[in-house]
Amino acid sequence: MGDILKIGVSGLQAAQRALSTTGNNITNVNTPGYSRQRVDFSPRQDQILGGLAIGKGVNIDRVSRVVNEFLNNNVQTSATNVGNMASYNTYSSQVDKLLADNVIGLSPSMQDFFDSVNALADDPASIPTRQTLLGSAESLAAKFHSLNTQLNQLDNGVNQELRANVSQINALTANIAEINGKLTQINGRSNDVGSNSLNDQLDQAVTELSRLTGVTTTEQSNGGLNIMTSGGQVLVSGANNYELSTQLNPSKPSQLEVTYQVGSSHVVIASNTITGELGGLLKVREEVLDKARNSLGRLAAGIALEFNRLQGTGRDLDGNLGGNLFSIPAPVAAGEGTVTGAMNVAFNPAQVNQLTTSDYRISFDGAVYTATRLSDNTQTNLGAGPALAVDGLTINVTTPAAAGDSFLIQPMKDVAAQINVAITDPRKIAAAADPFTGVGDNANALAMADLQLNNTLEGGNASFNDAYSQLIGDVGTKARQAKTGLEAMEAVEQSAIEARDSVSGVNLDEEAADLLKFQQAYQAAAKVVAVGNELFGTLLQAVR
Repeated sequence: MGDILKIGVSGLQAAQRALSTTGNNITNVNTPGYSRQRVDFSPRQDQILGGLAIGKGVNIDRVSRVVNEFLNNNVQTSATNVGNMASYNTYSSQVDKLLADNVIGLSPSMQDFFDSVNALADDPASIPTRQTLLGSAESLAAKFHSLNTQLNQLDNGVNQELRANVSQINALTANIAEINGKLTQINGRSNDVGSNSLNDQLDQAVTELSRLTGVTTTEQSNGGLNIMTSGGQVLVSGANNYELSTQLNPSKPSQLEVTYQVGSSHVVIASNTITGELGGLLKVREEVLDKARNSLGRLAAGIALEFNRLQGTGRDLDGNLGGNLFSIPAPVAAGEGTVTGAMNVAFNPAQVNQLTTSDYRISFDGAVYTATRLSDNTQTNLGAGPALAVDGLTINVTTPAAAGDSFLIQPMKDVAAQINVAITDPRKIAAAADPFTGVGDNANALAMADLQLNNTLEGGNASFNDAYSQLIGDVGTKARQAKTGLEAMEAVEQSAIEARDSVSGVNLDEEAADLLKFQQAYQAAAKVVAVGNELFGTLLQAVR
């Protein structure tokens, strides 16, 4: 009778463990990241009696998580894509609204300015008309300032989010390293239910990390994970985590870049190797914010240079050659790292149509200077200097460079922020073309009015209005693509989550059915024990 009692007891223990596991599933139905668990059973080795294999009951092998690593990886990958597109969508949509708005955008101010120029052409001797032109010029400059300031504020927002994301990444990698350490202590994925909870926490932390920055994972023999960024930087190795940080870009001091510590130094991670929210922030800054700022700068530079050119050839009310109507800053030029040479950069007023919205890198190999247009990586051999020229820019090497020196040229960086009206006396507006025709001459004012429709930019293929419309269209397209892409990625993520949850999620109907099944199994096993006990008692009575 001992065997039947042992068999019954093993059944009781198995049913009890299954009931406990099912109850644990039910109580964690709303726990984020929880994977349902099941008890794995196997029959005990048979006992051979009289040539017959007699069963000896059931073994409880382990309590395991019900997971599919492929589905888990899909969730993590979709989280990366959603995070990336969400960051891009947030900022591109704000820039789109800023530039395209009929009130706060640039178009109304540009139209008011050219309306004032046309009014001057109609009445060139009128001081009030001239004063109105100066006022509209001030308003136009102020609008450039305002738009640039708001783009800078968005840039600051990117910096703040970069810091926050890096902080969250470091906290998550520290948590993952701690979990790895605990898994090592219990020797990996053991039969202990506690390791299941740790593995759930590990998967949840990796998914959260993936949303912030795309990662690749490698499983250790003890069940922990080694984690690297998309660019190959190790974030977690065993129980150790390696932190990211941010630092100001030496060439663009208003912008943060993401770095990785190697020894005692911090190495900048290339922005095109970073994905997730972090990568989306870096990408939208480069593709939308920087380009919008440079496009506004080129438009401001084009207007200023062309009006200043006509001012310089016309005559004011006193018969004198006109002075500059606008003032703009010179292009920004800064050495990258420690350099020997130095250079000054200026706009060429005769080549306004060649100006681009790109930044440039000027490098010296010991013999010649080479310009790289960073928007498309086009390279131009500039010669040995000291006088250099590229895309409407004149470059004067004031101190010879050493081999290996490089300089970042940002022609349009500060133009929208610093364009100003250079004259205050309305008599100084050069509306006339000939000093002998008198105050009624409007020839130069008509030439100024024609600038509104002249194809001045983009190699002589775009007017000022065209250039601004192209900027609005480009940003709008990127914003719409980001919005559509985000919606698509969110749908993919939801589908991936549902697929994972269909395997790993807790279904209360199934768990209720299991409760009933294991309850009946427990009752049946108890009956086996009772029958065994009754038989054993009957046997004892028979031999008394």
